[in-house]
Amino acid sequence: MSKIIFNEHQRQQIKDNQNVASVSERAIQYTANFKLKAVQENLHGNGPTQIFREAGFDLEIIGIKNVHCL
Repeated sequence: MSKIIFNEHQRQQIKDNQNVASVSERAIQYTANFKLKAVQENLHGNGPTQIFREAGFDLEIIGIKNVHCL
C-alpha cells in the first residue's frame, strides 16, 4: 500500500482521468482497459513512466514509485 495520502483535490483530479475506476485516500483502482493497454504497451517497450504520462496521469500526485510498482 502506498504511503501517499491523497487530499480531496488530488482525489478529484485522479478520478477525472478516464483510466481510473475509483480512488480513495490511499489507493487508485485502474480500469480493466487501462491495465490491459498498460501491459501491452510495456511488452512493446514502453516504460511505466511513459505509459502513465501518455494516459494523462500527474506523476507528482500519484507518485513515481507507485507507477513503477504496478
